[in-house]
Parts: sequence; C-alpha cells; structure tokens
Amino acid sequence: MRMKWLGPLVVLLVLAGCSGKDQESPVIAQVGRAKLTLADLKDIAPDSLNPAYLDDQLRNYVYRWVDQQVFYQAALDRGLDERPDIRNELQRLKRDLVVQYFLNENLGRVPEVTDQEIEEYYKQHQENFVRDYPEYRYFFLLCRNRSVANRLKRQLRAGKSFEEVVKENYPDNVLNQLWDSGYVRLEGALPPLRRLIQTLKPGTLYGPVAADGAAIVFRLVERYDAHTVRALPLVRDEIEQRLQESHYREQYQRLLVSLKNKYSIHYYFDRLRTGKADSLTGSGS
Repeated sequence: MRMKWLGPLVVLLVLAGCSGKDQESPVIAQVGRAKLTLADLKDIAPDSLNPAYLDDQLRNYVYRWVDQQVFYQAALDRGLDERPDIRNELQRLKRDLVVQYFLNENLGRVPEVTDQEIEEYYKQHQENFVRDYPEYRYFFLLCRNRSVANRLKRQLRAGKSFEEVVKENYPDNVLNQLWDSGYVRLEGALPPLRRLIQTLKPGTLYGPVAADGAAIVFRLVERYDAHTVRALPLVRDEIEQRLQESHYREQYQRLLVSLKNKYSIHYYFDRLRTGKADSLTGSGS
C-alpha cells in the first residue's frame, strides 16, 4: 500500500504502530547508508506539534536530520570520531546523560508541598518578603478619545468590570487588551498616572487623563509603602518553588548517601600535591 508520509500525525502513529518486529519501518530520508525511518521520526518529533502546520513541521525535522547527517558523515570521513579528546568528551556526555536519566527516574516527581509548610515558611521568613520600594496596582482603560473615556467611565460606575468593558470595546474604543497593571513600582506605571497613584485613595475611579492623544480611565486598586511585608497570596508561588527545591535537594542527598554505602570509594588527594599533578597544570620540566 502506498502512502503519503506527511499526512496527519494520526497516520504516522498508526503506521508506526502497525509495523511488526520483522517489518522494517518505511524510510523517509537517506544520507549515504544512514536512514531516517517513519519510526525514527515518530520518536524525535514532539507531541506538541501544531496540527495546522503539521506537514511543514515534520518536513523541517527531516531537513534538520539530513543536515546533521551530512555534517556527521563529513566528520567521520575525517576521522574525528577517533580523536582521543572527542572520544573522552563522548564518554563524558554519555555518563552525564545516563546519570540524568537515573535521577529523573528516581527523583523525577516534583516534591509535594503542603499549605501548612507554605504558611510556616512565610511566618518564619517574612523578612525575605519586605518591599524595598512602594508598589502600586491599578486597572485601566486606554480609550480612543476623551468622549469614549467618559462614556466607559459611566459604565464602570454603574457596576461593569474592567474586564467586561475591555471585552466589549477592544479594539474599536479601548486600545489595551490587558487592563490589570499587576504590582509595579512607580517607574513601571504609565507616565500620566505616576503622580496620581501616589495620592489617590485605593478604590478611587479616576479620569479621563490625557495620554498622547488618547485618554485613560483607571481605578487604583492597591498601594503599599516601602518596608511593608508582601501578603502570603502574592508570594505563595515563590515559597512553593523554594520548598520544592529544598525537598529535592534533601531527596538528592538521601539517595546519594544510600548509593555511596553500596560502593567502595577511595580518595587519593596526596597525588594532587605539587610535582605529582604537573600533567594537570602543564608545569612539568
């Protein structure tokens, strides 16, 4: 049966799955004696390929494989694979790769962190979450003109959310699709708003404010002074990551200690003394 190898990904998977142990997978490309088969392509192509551009993406993988093979075979023709320094580097890369797979299999799971651990860490390390500078957060609309700004401001006062107003008016009347500034220092705020956010009371809806031919309507959501402690929800993800890294290091050390107990390990540091390590430094006579 003839086929198009660059059809939908499901075709690749089905064909690869139907090939028996004694049946060779169809060849997609060849450089000299080196062959790229359908099964090989299935292994090297990631699962995250975009179905809309599947053909082009698969072709690119084939082209890249061919390019690499051309360079590889040219290197073999010159005998580079027999050079001692390259053989040593290949051995090191092999060792590092095997070790990485071993660690992934034994420590691959992301350590779980409980809410209690996060809360305790936050209480014990609040000095790490003190603001070095004032922070501000505001919602805003960058409106096409002052008339639009006044109309949308009335909608906000009537109870509409910034999200609703943006969805209904972007991009015809509202020029920004993201309305939440996030927590920013003064220099990160929109220039026309910097003076205002320092004095307005949080919760205040203000505008229009002129901005390069457009007009801004905004609400100051929060303002925090320097040297205040960030609330737990603002630093929760950071704490969770720190604790996960700490748990991983602990698991790593436990695994390492248990493995070291299984093997005979010797150190010969006396051989590093001056005169015995000349081969490392190149300082011999």
